[in-house]
Amino acid sequence: MITIQMLKFFSFFSSSSLIRIISSCFIIFILFIAVLSWQGLRGLHTVAEQFEHLSERSLPLAITNAELVQSILESTKLLSTGVRVEDLPELKNLMSDVGIKTNQTHVELENLRKFADPQNGIPALTGEHISRLSDELDKLKHLSQSIMSLQHQRLAERAALDEVADSFRYGVSSLGPEMSRIANMFAFENPEAMDAANRFISNASRMESLFLMLMMEKKEKKAYKLYKELRTRQAGISLAFDDFTEWYPDVLEFASLTAPYEMVQKGFGKQGILKKLLAELELVNKQKSELNQALSLATLVIEQLDSISESAGKQIEQKKDLVSRTIDLTTHSQLVFAVVIMAIMMIVWLTLRRWICAALEHIIERLHALAAKDFSGSLVESGPSELRVVAKSLNEVVDSIRASLNQVTETSSALYQSSESSHQASESSHKRLEHQNQALTSMSSTMTEIEASIREIAAITQETHKESQTSVTHALAGVDVLNQSQETLKLLNSTLDTNDSAMNELVERVEQIHSMVDLISGIAESTNLLALNAAIEAARAGEAGRGFAVVADEVRNLASGTSQQTENIRGQMNELVDSVTRSRTAVQNSRTQMTSVLKSGEEVKHTFTDIEKIVKGISDRVEQISVAAEQQEEATTDVNRSINLISEQSSETAQSLHEVVDSAGQVSDIANRQQEMLTLYKL
Repeated sequence: MITIQMLKFFSFFSSSSLIRIISSCFIIFILFIAVLSWQGLRGLHTVAEQFEHLSERSLPLAITNAELVQSILESTKLLSTGVRVEDLPELKNLMSDVGIKTNQTHVELENLRKFADPQNGIPALTGEHISRLSDELDKLKHLSQSIMSLQHQRLAERAALDEVADSFRYGVSSLGPEMSRIANMFAFENPEAMDAANRFISNASRMESLFLMLMMEKKEKKAYKLYKELRTRQAGISLAFDDFTEWYPDVLEFASLTAPYEMVQKGFGKQGILKKLLAELELVNKQKSELNQALSLATLVIEQLDSISESAGKQIEQKKDLVSRTIDLTTHSQLVFAVVIMAIMMIVWLTLRRWICAALEHIIERLHALAAKDFSGSLVESGPSELRVVAKSLNEVVDSIRASLNQVTETSSALYQSSESSHQASESSHKRLEHQNQALTSMSSTMTEIEASIREIAAITQETHKESQTSVTHALAGVDVLNQSQETLKLLNSTLDTNDSAMNELVERVEQIHSMVDLISGIAESTNLLALNAAIEAARAGEAGRGFAVVADEVRNLASGTSQQTENIRGQMNELVDSVTRSRTAVQNSRTQMTSVLKSGEEVKHTFTDIEKIVKGISDRVEQISVAAEQQEEATTDVNRSINLISEQSSETAQSLHEVVDSAGQVSDIANRQQEMLTLYKL
């Protein structure tokens, strides 16, 4: 039972269309793809859910947290930079940047508050933690503002302090030298006064060094210690100055001493330089303390944010593992399905390949046989229905070509026979033209018989005229035959039959040309006789030889008739050339695939073109004969010279006709080669 079912299946498979089978395979393939797509979509749906959670919660949380940390770090960096800034415009810009960053941290904290959900799986991210972070950031904001304000205040005071410090340093540095100069002026002989001056100078020098140390001191305790020592030195200077003025009251009139002394005393006042230096130092220490608090607070906030980032990172890793497992499962499933699909498609492909190749091998073998010119036998119809249709069509084409080749073989044989007949006719015409040349050579000896032959020439001229009309009629008939040949050559079965009839007509025309050549030969003989008689009569008559003019007139008339006959011959030859040309065109249209026949047609065309040239040459020679006849009025010598010229031209005509014979032989050879080529085909 199973065997019968398998046989039925293979029978249906072998008789089915290739397109139907491929369509079935394509539908099965699409079904497998649909199953794979469904399974892949399930995995993608799971992955999409995880990625949605990552993109909407975990990753935005991590990014927002990182941005918040970055903003805090940038704020602390700006604070550290602001503490070191010594330029007020630059400090104002930094204060603006710090304000922007602190506001940005609050905005990012509000964004972070959106993720404060107990269900998000991050213990460090709750509403309480966010509120604590908000309080700490507020403290950080206030500290930042305070630090920048202190820096602004310090810079503003430093500008005024620098101006006062210069005057104080000038006063301190001027006291000692000026007191030394005045003491040497007044008290160089008073030891007590000199002692007061020396104490004044010593305290002033020590005060200058202490002031420089105070300006460079950064620690508040040491600064106060230096300040106390400066106060002591200031008291010593005041006491020494009072002692010196008791001895020399005029010293108060020296502005070079009193002015620096007043500057120094002013520096120790409540708004003096020393109080300002101590106030600046307190301001710097307060700023450092607040900066340390801000840094500690920023560190604490960053640690809390780091815990949030760590929790978010763990959550991202968990989602990543779930996505990886889902992708691996989907990939494994699709791989299994893909292997199954590939196995099925491979089996189907091998089966189709063997089935189609078997049918194609039969077709290729038959095509190779056709390429080897073997048209016998037929192609076995097997394989899919499309290839069976191709095999059937190829058999029909081979049968049609076989029938056409049979017809071409028959018409080629007829063409060969026709070309042989044309060759023989051309050789016959050549022999007759040679006889004509011989007759022309003897024309000079027959000039005396011209008078007796005038009437005969007239009668012959009339007959020649009639013959020319007959030739024209035959030429028109030949044109009609060639037109019919051109139409019938389109059908391959009747092509060579028409060529046969056309070649027969060509033979008849060649025979007529032969008869006309004989007629010209007779006329030439009569002309020779008349010329001879005219010469004899002229010799006998002497003075009465004027009658030779009459004979010359007759000779002129005879030459005119000869020229007219030559023109008729040329017209007939032109018609013959046209007829052969049309025959060649018809053969070319009917035998487009036979290049050898096309070449032979071109050679025939050139041959008849040569014939046309030859006929024109004959016409030219006849005209020369007419001119020679007219010149016979003056002398018989001119007539003889013209006759000799005609003889030479007849020789050239014979040579041209010999070429025509050779061309006809070439046509015969071409037809023979064509027949040999057709014998190569196996029919």
